Amino acid sequence: MYKFGHELDPNAPIKIAPFTPKIFGEGIVAQFKTYATFGLGFYLAILGFVFVFLAFVLRLGVCNACPVKEKCSVLFPNLWKWPGKPEEFERAGMKEKALILRQQKG
Repeated sequence: MYKFGHELDPNAPIKIAPFTPKIFGEGIVAQFKTYATFGLGFYLAILGFVFVFLAFVLRLGVCNACPVKEKCSVLFPNLWKWPGKPEEFERAGMKEKALILRQQKG
C-alpha cells in the first residue's frame, strides 16, 4: 500500500502529494474522498476459514470415536468405514458403543 501511493509517476499530468491508501474507512486523495470497505472476497475468505475450522473439529470427533484410530494414517484410509462394525469397537475396548451400534442396526 505504501509503494502504491509513494512511487508516483513524475511525468503524470496531475501532481499530488505522496499518500498511503487506507485499508478500511474514509480517506482523502487529492480533492477526492475515498471510502474503503471489505468486499465479497474478504467475506468468502472468512467463510472458508470457518468451514476449514469446522472440518478440523469434526475430524477430531470422528477420529477419536474410531476404533481403528491407532492404525489410521494422516490421510484417513479407514474413514469411509466409520463407524465400523460392533466387533471392532469391542476389540478396542468400547463395549458400550458396540452395544449402541448393534441396537441401531436392529
